Amino acid sequence: MAATATNTMFGFLRTYVMLAVAGSAAALGGQAAGYDAPRLVTYVWAGQGLIGVVLLWGWTDLADRIRSGDVVTDLLRPVHPVLGYLLPDLGRAAYALLTRFTVPIAVGALAFDMYVPRRAATYPLFALSVLLALLVCFAGRFLANAAAYWLLDSRGVLMTWAVCSGVLGGLYFPIRFLPDWAAAVLYFGTPFPRCSRCRWTCWWSATRR
Repeated sequence: MAATATNTMFGFLRTYVMLAVAGSAAALGGQAAGYDAPRLVTYVWAGQGLIGVVLLWGWTDLADRIRSGDVVTDLLRPVHPVLGYLLPDLGRAAYALLTRFTVPIAVGALAFDMYVPRRAATYPLFALSVLLALLVCFAGRFLANAAAYWLLDSRGVLMTWAVCSGVLGGLYFPIRFLPDWAAAVLYFGTPFPRCSRCRWTCWWSATRR
């Protein structure tokens, strides 16, 4: 409940920042990188709801077990060590969808004028993109934790992951807010954002459809 309340509170803060951006763009007779106010509202609250589902940060289970030596037990088990961490993580994400996702979305919809995608295909694509985001994020977190095999203290690697994943994933602000060359690098050089050529949708930009 504490995490849900925190995400909801920051949702209000981020929404008003984004509404200020949309208002400034509207005063100049345009939109902020193609986003109007309702779309920015949906962008913010979808992102806040998915923070606990995708879980970009805060996972140090593997690194802690490497430092303590308990990882040896994991390697001796008949279950593949990656699956041993992935399957519980998928279960955690499913529970978070019922709690940390639905509550912020409901609060945002009640408090603001939120854009609702009109095309039916958007919703299964959004579900698929969330699943892919879970897998990509788990892989990133697993690799960042696995750095403890060589470094023992992997806090620097985990902090770098936390910052870069939030920026590259479009959590802090839409990638389209960046200069065109930087947005193009992220669009075509990483698996995180939406590719405008193939029309696939990632978790942060499904609301634009």
